[in-house]
Amino acid sequence: RYADVAGIQQKDMVTAVQKEYPGFTKAQMSFACNPAQYALCLIPEAEKNGGILNVGVINGGTKPSTVPGECELYVDKRYTTKETYESLSREFIELAEEIRAEDPDFLIDIAPMGKAEMKEGYVHGSSYTDPDHPIVQITKKYADEISGVSEPVTAFPAWADAGLFCTYLDTPVIIMGPGYIECCHAMDERIPVDHLPKAAMIYALTAVDFCQPE
Repeated sequence: RYADVAGIQQKDMVTAVQKEYPGFTKAQMSFACNPAQYALCLIPEAEKNGGILNVGVINGGTKPSTVPGECELYVDKRYTTKETYESLSREFIELAEEIRAEDPDFLIDIAPMGKAEMKEGYVHGSSYTDPDHPIVQITKKYADEISGVSEPVTAFPAWADAGLFCTYLDTPVIIMGPGYIECCHAMDERIPVDHLPKAAMIYALTAVDFCQPE
């Protein structure tokens, strides 16, 4: 789930920039040689294969008038259904190797954040259940019936424990519940009271229906 691009450090990009953009002015070159600006340019590259890349923290520099010598980014990459923790990590490593190949003096270190680490042998795996799976279809049937609204089956935009069940137990999982995703983890996080009995009824009917013997 987390790929941390840390310590984007630069010794000398001037030669590389001059070679690529011979008409650059000194001011333009300072911008291009700024590791913080260069770091931000990496984001579109990391999103090419899909998914969402969120830059949560950017550290670098000492004062506005000085070009920083290094830059540190903490980023969060969300899985797509075609990605794994290994492929996501490899994606960042390959990106770093491409940059090093162009300029060996441009140093990039990549490491997972401490808080992204789990019990040894486990990672924040992704989850995917076929929309035609019975657990999906049964849940949707009762959700539409009880709520009175037919909502499309879609992807959940965050990580949940469902990833562990799917990755390590090969268990089909869904994420469905009351409340509004817009206020999830917010200061005013809440669930409307009238959502609770509807959710309880959906859970109960789904469990009874799904657990019926074939």
